[in-house]
Amino acid sequence: MKTLRLISIALILFSRVVRLEADQPTNNFFAAITNFAKTYNVSLRYTTADPSALQQPATLQYVNNRDGSGDSYAIDAALTANFIPNTSPVASYLFFGPTFEYHKNNQISKPQDNLQAGLTGYEMIGDLTERPWATYLQQSLKYKRDKINVGNSLFTKFDVLPLFPAAAAGTAHGPKELKFTWQPLLGIQYEDGSDILKSTHGGSEFRSKLNVQAGLYPWAQTFDMRLEITAAYSYWHGFLKSGQFEKVAGDFKLFKTGIAYYLDPGKHFALGADYLNGQDVETGKPKQETITIALKIKF
Repeated sequence: MKTLRLISIALILFSRVVRLEADQPTNNFFAAITNFAKTYNVSLRYTTADPSALQQPATLQYVNNRDGSGDSYAIDAALTANFIPNTSPVASYLFFGPTFEYHKNNQISKPQDNLQAGLTGYEMIGDLTERPWATYLQQSLKYKRDKINVGNSLFTKFDVLPLFPAAAAGTAHGPKELKFTWQPLLGIQYEDGSDILKSTHGGSEFRSKLNVQAGLYPWAQTFDMRLEITAAYSYWHGFLKSGQFEKVAGDFKLFKTGIAYYLDPGKHFALGADYLNGQDVETGKPKQETITIALKIKF
């Protein structure tokens, strides 16, 4: 019943958005909001601004927990905007603006309550119209409030995302009915927390990160790439620890795969399912194995 209720809510939201888009010429308020969002690249995603081709949508989740602790609901969403309007010539390669991110799961055995707010920026080095490769450099500086793992903390990261369209890195390629893309990422992070694992003691840690994600689009032309199958693997290694972080494991692994079908041509709303195994140290997701049925939202 919970699953049917969630799907019903998704379809209601979808129908309302379609109606608003159809009425846009006569709906001045909606048109103004839409224009503002386009001008300043306001986006809603799973996590903070990600310039790769595989930007994961925000999710409202129904979770069937494999460890026997019962079902639950969860939310993973991040809102970002660019201080640089798209009318500026630098907006095509430079992004800098505020970000707000929230991850919540009310599971009794493995809860998650992680809020992040700060600034995110990225710039593109290289021009794909002049050479076959380019690189995105992404930086974030945020305040993090994590009620489960680190308390209040300062969190900063620097990521490098190489783009090589000829090898489908960062751009979908393939036959008309089967497109494929993938995106590697290398990064370094620093976090300084005040209450590590609710110990009332603080500490700091540097981490390196490796992430590889891939997307497959079966019947790409028929479905206009609205059917998406994804897989991602992330690995974090902690080093240069101090304080209470010295008592925390230094290696974290996360594997996630899923399927989604976008309900509208603009690819704003999708219904999908995901399998997750591991721990996400960035968003405060504890080690777990879950199957998720979700309403996914992307703007």
